[in-house]
Amino acid sequence: MLTVNADLWERLYMVSNEEINGRGSDDEARFVASMKRLREQRGWSQGELARRMAESGWDGFHQTTISRIEKGERPVRLGEAKGIATLLEVPVARMLIPSEEANLLQNLSDALVQGLEAGFRLGDAIDNFLASKDWIAHCLREANDAGIAASTDESIQEQWSDLKTRAEHTLSFSLEDSITRHLSANRGGGIADG
Repeated sequence: MLTVNADLWERLYMVSNEEINGRGSDDEARFVASMKRLREQRGWSQGELARRMAESGWDGFHQTTISRIEKGERPVRLGEAKGIATLLEVPVARMLIPSEEANLLQNLSDALVQGLEAGFRLGDAIDNFLASKDWIAHCLREANDAGIAASTDESIQEQWSDLKTRAEHTLSFSLEDSITRHLSANRGGGIADG
């Protein structure tokens, strides 16, 4: 049987614990802080996150598990960290970044998503604008071909004159003109002012 001096054993044990607790504890603390922050940003309770973990195959994952992790009473296992990060739609690596930097990166990521979505909406709006101009031109031709201008009804003549003038005015604006007008009206300046 191997015997070890108690003093030596204690020193070895303490060094071992310090190394174990020191090497990954900052990462784990940042992961837990990120987990809590992201969970709360989504409006999820601890129970909701636990329920989602259980639904994704983590049997035995309960609200108390999340609570103990957030209090630092229970470590997060690597597989659990991956599962939690997946549910929170954030890479594990981002959850290990100090919270201030993580917030900055999340804000940038959110801004990029919003920019892409705005670009898609802008593309849809441009398509709608061009389709509307085509439809106005079609309706104007159709009314003109039907001889509305020759109508003897004075009310129809007035409406035709007004609508024809407005349609021709609208059709005279290019896409660029419309964007410039929109920017001027909503931002007090044109594209160059942007």
